[in-house]
Amino acid sequence: MNSKSFQAPAGAGQIDPTFGTNGLFIPNVPHPTDQHISVRAMTLDEDGSVYCVGTVLLAGGRSEYVCFHLSRGGVMDPLFGTDGYVRGSFDTSGDNVTHSGGEHVLIQNVNGVQKILLVGTLISGSKFKRALVRLEKDGGIDLSYGKDGVAVIDLPTLEKGADIPPLPDAKRTGNQNGAPVILLPDNKVLLVKDAMTGWGIKQPSYIVRLNADGSLDTTFNETGYISFFIEDANEIFLTSVALTDDGNYIAVGYALYSHIPGEALFVQVDENGQLDHSFNGSGYLTIGELPATQFYLDQLTLQPNKRILGMGVATDEKNAGLLISREQDGSPNIQFNHARPLLTPLENNGIGWLFGKTQPDGHVLVAGAAFANNVVIARVLNEGKLDTSLGQGTGYLRFAEARTNGTLAVAFEDKSFLFTAWFTTPTGEKFGIARGLLI
Repeated sequence: MNSKSFQAPAGAGQIDPTFGTNGLFIPNVPHPTDQHISVRAMTLDEDGSVYCVGTVLLAGGRSEYVCFHLSRGGVMDPLFGTDGYVRGSFDTSGDNVTHSGGEHVLIQNVNGVQKILLVGTLISGSKFKRALVRLEKDGGIDLSYGKDGVAVIDLPTLEKGADIPPLPDAKRTGNQNGAPVILLPDNKVLLVKDAMTGWGIKQPSYIVRLNADGSLDTTFNETGYISFFIEDANEIFLTSVALTDDGNYIAVGYALYSHIPGEALFVQVDENGQLDHSFNGSGYLTIGELPATQFYLDQLTLQPNKRILGMGVATDEKNAGLLISREQDGSPNIQFNHARPLLTPLENNGIGWLFGKTQPDGHVLVAGAAFANNVVIARVLNEGKLDTSLGQGTGYLRFAEARTNGTLAVAFEDKSFLFTAWFTTPTGEKFGIARGLLI
């Protein structure tokens, strides 16, 4: 695999040629009869190694979750699981018609023992359930977790046309980095989940808190979850959640309507699972831009001075990266782009920001897909401008040899980041993991 692009001098905007083989780790399917393997998320361990989770498609069309462990240099750990892979179904009943997929991975410390928590989705018929499985460090199933190592979260099933209690009207206008699933300091797990009810049914979204053993934490809103819905919306999607310095939970996402364009959504609840009315007076906030621009938030990170930065995409004729900074009470951050949402079209090319991380100096790295799905990373300054010291004055780095094909997983390192993409190799286009250099 001696592709010329992988042998370029190592520097900002280049693939690290020392990672994996000639700059790439290409995962093989765990079994020769498997059709395909994908990686949905990556998490770094303290030693710089990385746990990867995703989905493997079986020969018969079913899917299972899959996890593997790489060294910092991009070498697979053959002692993890079976021949380097852990795979299985969240359905412990043995039903051969369900599908399982891994979407997130967390590292827990349970009484001084490291555990690997995989979070994903169990699909059974038309039902989509959040599910978790906990592994030992060597990849074995931790049978002390949930039921035989697996926890499946049952949330209310809405019947077609069912009434959903609306939230009160809102004004339209710790754990630093948000994610769909985060680990809390007491080993509890906080996650967001949409209802997946299907078209034609009003769809809320949920914030869910689990105990360390995988059960619903009934000290959180007495049920373990709180649902959100806006009365005039069709669908609500919460996509990312974070723990604030004040111990509250802030989530972002978007609201979809039939009569106006979609709006960015911020929701804040307290540790008891109640809407925090110190945030915008109602606990939530929607932000749109009429007449025809849709706002979607996919990720968030916490900025200095308890501010919140939502990241996503604004769509009209072309997609522009979307960044919205708010104060801890939901009011606009006047120091960020003059209190306005920042749209970053990147030389009139479509872009959506899917990942972000606040750096020690308070500035934020954001990563997404642009330029025919190439992987792009930028640095956003506190005042709401792209840092033009990056990318020879452009404010961003483009990895032209990497194509996302609509999916992207990212893990930020100190001076680099790991990402998944499709890469052109001498033997054709391959799905793999690479390290992109930032300096």
